[in-house]
Amino acid sequence: MSTETADKESELMTDGAVLFYGDSITWGMAHNYTGRYEKTWPRLLTKRLDQYNLKVVESALCSRTTALDDDGNGEWLTGAQPHDFNGLDHFVPEFISACPKWLVVLLGTNDLRTSIRKRVKARTRLDARQIAKSCARVPLAAREIHAKNPFFRSGLRIIVVCPPQVNLNALARELGYDDSSAHIAQDFSRAYKQMCEEHDFLYAEAPVDMSSSIDGIHVTEEANELYADAVCMKQQYSAKEELGTIAGVPKHDMNKRIDMEIMLVDKFSRICSVLSPADINDILATTSSAQGEPWSEVERILSKALAKVQTLAGAELAEQLSRVIGIAL
Repeated sequence: MSTETADKESELMTDGAVLFYGDSITWGMAHNYTGRYEKTWPRLLTKRLDQYNLKVVESALCSRTTALDDDGNGEWLTGAQPHDFNGLDHFVPEFISACPKWLVVLLGTNDLRTSIRKRVKARTRLDARQIAKSCARVPLAAREIHAKNPFFRSGLRIIVVCPPQVNLNALARELGYDDSSAHIAQDFSRAYKQMCEEHDFLYAEAPVDMSSSIDGIHVTEEANELYADAVCMKQQYSAKEELGTIAGVPKHDMNKRIDMEIMLVDKFSRICSVLSPADINDILATTSSAQGEPWSEVERILSKALAKVQTLAGAELAEQLSRVIGIAL
């Protein structure tokens, strides 16, 4: 590795803060009304980021919207004002205080609630594209502040994480979601991806199965691992793409390697679809210490996952999956 490339790697991935800005999904609200998860997905990244001397800074508030006031929280938070839950209104002080090198934003689920949609119905049609556009205002504000203030000494990299789907059950309806909420959420992936492409943000999405969520809105404890993996890989993709360009590797060749890893992750999610959340968590736990390049790490995870399938579900299913994903047992 050249001196220039090594210096750039240090700049990209070392020394600084990673600000996680979100709602109850980032806060770690349990889907089964047991309180807060001890290991939220930002906290699961702590050890991985420690090796780069990157500090995790969490700013997560239950019921936080993208950029809308919410007057429906008085029952659980006495004294709260509607603007307290407006993600855009309260972002700037958090951002300046953290002065991060990386910003990770996950917002949009609370915009789906019927009470929120009624507030904006008179002004605009609230669909997935509008929610994504509203979410974009937060990282765009960060980019503007970063560009205008010299005390930000390094570049800012922004990851926007796609909100999960809505599993519309009785508890989800009690929380204020309806058929339109679930319908809008189905288009989140496309809308958020397009928004990120438009503004040159990094896009991350976790293969979360919301059918396991008891309240239909909050993710399971095991799903936090998937969010952590998605964000960590996106950081590595970003650094490797820039480093590859500096080192003289054509960008399209670097993107081919990145696309290969994304494909492997998709294959891993296929394996996860036949396992229970506990089994998935076990696989992730046993492979979390794997070192090396991301693509080789994911291949190791796939190999271990196949072995787990073979143990739990038999050799026939494991062999079928092996053929489908192209990874030998």
